[in-house]
Amino acid sequence: MKAITPRRVLAQLLVCVAPIVFAQGEPAAAEVTFCSPGNSKNPLPRDQFVALTLDGPVLMYESDAVPNSDVVAFVNGLLETKHVTYLGLYVREGTSYGDVVHAVDLLRKTNAKSIGVSVSNVPKSQAH
Repeated sequence: MKAITPRRVLAQLLVCVAPIVFAQGEPAAAEVTFCSPGNSKNPLPRDQFVALTLDGPVLMYESDAVPNSDVVAFVNGLLETKHVTYLGLYVREGTSYGDVVHAVDLLRKTNAKSIGVSVSNVPKSQAH
């Protein structure tokens, strides 16, 4: 058995405490939920969230593509303008699982507190 030295105690303390200290400095990522249409008894009014549509790898707001290079800043601007913290992500038919994961990953970097991902496909002809 090794002797307990001040150096060992300090090393163990750093190993245990460092992750807690460093984690507190980072903002919490948004909570992601998967929403099924018609299952909510209290649906959220459209003016209380920002609705985005994912069409393949392209993220859309209303009928315009969100600039790829500035997704986080663009969405943060929308959240601030509408004074909301919830994002609704609708997925178009044919969008790959990888594109959904990438979009959610990007949206978690925004100032949104919650992200709802619709589990039903949105047809190409339907706009959100």
